[in-house]
Amino acid sequence: MKRIGTALIIVLIIAGFAISFFIGHYVSDKSHTESRAAQFDKYISRAIDTIKDKGLSIDGAPEAIASNIWVAHEFCDSPEISAELSNLWNTIVYEKDVLLGQEDVLTAQLKDILEKCQ
Repeated sequence: MKRIGTALIIVLIIAGFAISFFIGHYVSDKSHTESRAAQFDKYISRAIDTIKDKGLSIDGAPEAIASNIWVAHEFCDSPEISAELSNLWNTIVYEKDVLLGQEDVLTAQLKDILEKCQ
C-alpha cells in the first residue's frame, strides 16, 4: 500500500511540473505578443506625431518617419499589414517627392493601419 501511495505522489509531482511548464510557456508567449503589439503601436504613433509636428518637407523628417514605419513593420505579426507598411516605407524612402503636401493622406493611412491592428 505504501508503494502505491509513493508512486501516486511521484506521478502527481511530475504532473505538477509538466502543467507548470506549459502554463509558464503560455504566459510567456502571451506577454511576448502583447509586448510586440505595444511596440508596434508606439512606432506607428511616433510616425504619425512626426508627420503632424514636422511634415515631410523638413530635413530629416521623412527619414525619421520611414525609420519608425520600418521598426513598426518589424514588430507587425500580420502579413497583410506588414506588406502595406513595407510599401509605404518604399514610397517614403524612394518617392518622397510624391508625398509632399499629402501629409493628411499619409496620416490617415497610418491611423487606418493602427486601427486594423487593434
